[in-house]
Amino acid sequence: MRRGRMQEVKEEEFIPRSDALVSLVEGGTQGEELKRVVSGEKAADIARALERLGEEGRKAVLAALDDESAGEVLVEADELTRSELVRMLRAERIAGIVEELPPDDAADVVSELPEEKRNRVLGRMAKEESAEVTALLKYAEETGGGLMTPELVAVREDMAAAEAMQALRKLEEPETIFFVHVVDADRKLVGSVPLGRLLAADPTSRVGTLVDPDVVSIRDNADQEEIGRTFREYNLTVAPVVDAEGRLLGRITVDDVVEVIEEEATEDAYKLAGSDDEELAQRSAFAVAKIRLQWLLICLGGSLLAATVVNNFEGALQNLFILTVFIPVIMDTGGNVGLQTSAITVRGLATGRLTTGYVLPLILRETGIGAIIASACGGAIGLLAWIWSRTLAVGIAIGVAMICALTVSAAMGFFVPVSLKRLGKDPAIASGPLITTINDGVGLFIYLGLASLLLKALQ
Repeated sequence: MRRGRMQEVKEEEFIPRSDALVSLVEGGTQGEELKRVVSGEKAADIARALERLGEEGRKAVLAALDDESAGEVLVEADELTRSELVRMLRAERIAGIVEELPPDDAADVVSELPEEKRNRVLGRMAKEESAEVTALLKYAEETGGGLMTPELVAVREDMAAAEAMQALRKLEEPETIFFVHVVDADRKLVGSVPLGRLLAADPTSRVGTLVDPDVVSIRDNADQEEIGRTFREYNLTVAPVVDAEGRLLGRITVDDVVEVIEEEATEDAYKLAGSDDEELAQRSAFAVAKIRLQWLLICLGGSLLAATVVNNFEGALQNLFILTVFIPVIMDTGGNVGLQTSAITVRGLATGRLTTGYVLPLILRETGIGAIIASACGGAIGLLAWIWSRTLAVGIAIGVAMICALTVSAAMGFFVPVSLKRLGKDPAIASGPLITTINDGVGLFIYLGLASLLLKALQ
């Protein structure tokens, strides 16, 4: 049962626990009273409160938490808050906190520190825990090695089932184990045994006779997007991680993959808006403006390209003013068509539903879709141009030019992200302002050039 002011605020105002905790801390609650309050709260609620508190409030809450609870809160906090929290703590306190965490979570916390402070923390940790965290820090954060935990049960294939069960009993947290991984004499992965099968087996049975050899494993250098697709495709809850020789290194659990999927979705959303997920780690308005300005300058350059195209067709525009009337239409519609295609393509590449191994059939398909959409839009605009100009040749020229420009825009919306993917770049950067800017220049050139040629030929 919760006591004191925390319970009173919650009952009277019916506000979330994190909001109530913020109110108490900002109201001056501290010391033993604050310890009593936070001892009854969930780590996630405390983390949400810390995200909103100022530096002094954060210090007060962290001081009221023991090392184990503080570690759970750091794991629940968002990346920006966690980074700021560990930077304000002393190395001795951080060492005590991360020793209470699983190795993968401990590595995430330690990786937020500057190199000098990181070394001090590792030096104050127990030797075994320090070695595990140091080994994980060698891997890039967004790889299988960076996501895995070395905590698992690995048994030899010639071991008896009773011996394997004995190894399980030595674990501090056996409830997180769903499979027993089986290795050979060189620690190469042979397969896995579900925990239920091991429990039901004859104690004298050899583990090798119980093993499921058709196990899905993850390479230590696999990208986190690929890992997410693998978990989804095979409906995994846990997967072993191996090196290039097939030696067992650790395991990845589904909760880690859920976080990866959320991070990737957030990153793609930022890139769709022409920004970067580094915004999450910035408090300064100038720092965020600098990130956004990089993309806007690229778009400005593309707009100048479009202006150059218009300038080069100055003579045609003076003689045929009606071409000018439809320039905003071709820019907006071309950008939207390209954006639709690029958004679908980027998402398909991210989920694995589209692969770059069959580029030609996919290009033909998307170009066909674009041609159908372009024919509908171009036909409508051509009819309108005919009515306004009272000249059939003008309507035909503008309509055909727009159909061609919009078809190319749809093809570009597919081709650009696929090309980036094949070059090893994130295809999400092709969405949003970038593809719109490219299509502005290309679409205008096709529209003005083809319309001018057709009008000369028809007249």
